[in-house]
Amino acid sequence: MDARALPFLGLGLSSNLDPAVEPDPWALHAAEPGLLDLVEYSAPLSLEVAEREAGLFGTLMASRERLPVLFHPVHLNLAGPELEPAGRLAALEAHARAVGSPWVGNDVAWWHVRGQALPGYLYVPPPFSEAGLEVAAAHALHVASALSVPLALENPVVVRREGPLHVLDFMARLHARTGCPLVLDVGHLVAAQLAAGLSLETGLDGFPFEAVIEVHVAGAVITRTPEGRSVYLDDHGQPLRSEVLSLLAEVLPRCRALRALVFEGDGHPAG
Repeated sequence: MDARALPFLGLGLSSNLDPAVEPDPWALHAAEPGLLDLVEYSAPLSLEVAEREAGLFGTLMASRERLPVLFHPVHLNLAGPELEPAGRLAALEAHARAVGSPWVGNDVAWWHVRGQALPGYLYVPPPFSEAGLEVAAAHALHVASALSVPLALENPVVVRREGPLHVLDFMARLHARTGCPLVLDVGHLVAAQLAAGLSLETGLDGFPFEAVIEVHVAGAVITRTPEGRSVYLDDHGQPLRSEVLSLLAEVLPRCRALRALVFEGDGHPAG
């Protein structure tokens, strides 16, 4: 698909739809309408569950004409031993259509076992190998076939290298196999470079940046193991790292078909 055929959305802020978690994108938009152009939110696949359990879902629905939204599901398997069942995919499609999400983006990873979230609400990325590529492609094609909007594939965060492929090679080949557009999470890319002991810019040349429709940035902590290895820990409540901003400056001009740039700042202090 031509990514430029998708609507241009602009600058976004993320939300998990919890009223107790700062910042509230809709309150910010009401106070300063020019501050953001969209909200990317995480919520259960089921529209009924989201309406019942996500405190800001009513605000989202009432405001979506003036503040468009992107659905970033919770616990959608794009890796792992089992494909999503038909019922969950029908719920995903109904949810995306109800909110008018022009695409659905999700990290390429194993998120749940038969609807039960993995411990700690973490996920398991596929190995960056031929076998991992086969599994991820099967998942992506399966999910994409159930959607009336594009499925955008996001590079997952990693804390150690698994498999011989560079993450950007893995994502490029996954895009080629599936035709799905890409979400480039800059912090996740920093994590992969650190895990592999590579410079931040490794692998950029030759990557299909024309397939990237969305870019994410978020806060993080970078710590060191007892062996002296740097490890990137995703934490949306933390400030943006200089490593992320530096790499963002490298990749952003290459994303010529970019439709949205999202700051995943849920849990970030308002000050």
